[in-house]
Amino acid sequence: MQKNKSKRKIRFFNPSFLKGVGLLLTYRCNVSCAHCLVQASPHRKEWMKEEDVKTWLKELREYRNGHIELIAITGGEPFYDFALLQSVSSYAHELGFIVTVVSNAFWASSEEKALEVLQKLPSIDVLAVSTDQYHLPFIPIEYIRNAVKAAQQIDLHIEVSLATENKESIEYKKLLEEVYSFISKENVNEAITIPVGRAASEIRMDNWDTTSEVLNVPCRMASFPVILPSGKISPCVGPLMTLSEDHALMLGNLRKESVKDIFDRAEKNILLQTIRTIGFAGISLLFEKHGYKEKLPQRIVSGSICDFCYKMISNPQLTEILQELIPKEKSIEYYATLLRAQYYGEKPSKIKHLK
Repeated sequence: MQKNKSKRKIRFFNPSFLKGVGLLLTYRCNVSCAHCLVQASPHRKEWMKEEDVKTWLKELREYRNGHIELIAITGGEPFYDFALLQSVSSYAHELGFIVTVVSNAFWASSEEKALEVLQKLPSIDVLAVSTDQYHLPFIPIEYIRNAVKAAQQIDLHIEVSLATENKESIEYKKLLEEVYSFISKENVNEAITIPVGRAASEIRMDNWDTTSEVLNVPCRMASFPVILPSGKISPCVGPLMTLSEDHALMLGNLRKESVKDIFDRAEKNILLQTIRTIGFAGISLLFEKHGYKEKLPQRIVSGSICDFCYKMISNPQLTEILQELIPKEKSIEYYATLLRAQYYGEKPSKIKHLK
């Protein structure tokens, strides 16, 4: 195919790699939100076993002499099995990890109840509670307020996360202002939902604004893998969790290999490292330079790199083309190797090239 003579250049990023790892403790949740990527619900039965989690945590702590600093516990709803959450968070804390937990705050029916629950989890360093149009039919906003007030009483850092298809909607802006009434803006995280998981069937496609432009920002989530109850390790805590285990971006399975083997290989996974270092605007440019622009997703959710990522990576043809194009752009391997060397404080000559 004839190459496009674009004058634009690929931009390289250097986000921290493997400083944190997620644990999807369970797929079970007390609610079934319409936007849920992993389709969590009260009917799901997949859980991590306590002995497995502790074995994996110990390996994570030992990896590169403590390189991994943070463990993010998510689900599903981690508070669903409170005893397991207590045990896992306590063990992670004993090992020296920073411990964060994500929850829908179903347990915060009153400020007193929320305080009672949180006081039983002294090992948690950060709590993130979720509220939005998807959670509100199940969890009143007052529960979120109660969780925030209780956390503030015991100096537990707390954040509130919201997701929406459209940040300009009146409904969303009204909810955001209500959240701002009980927590500072600095502790509020906003995200754009995408049509993956349950959202693909339960949210109308015309709810999303779309664009042809890809955000020129690094994918930070590709530096933050997550372990699933099956032992499978996804490269991110986003939509890539839904990929099959044999996909080139899936890092491995802890029931078959060790943390060290999996993460050492991940550092040399050229597909993963390309996503991390040039982002999807860079990948889009790479396709354009080699005459494959028309193959790319033409309409993507505005403000979301996750939608472009999933539409591309879940498409076997596009993944295959990308794997063929990467070796043709020699600067990708060079910079990925150089950035890795800088990151670990080693000389590039001592770093084995990516394969």
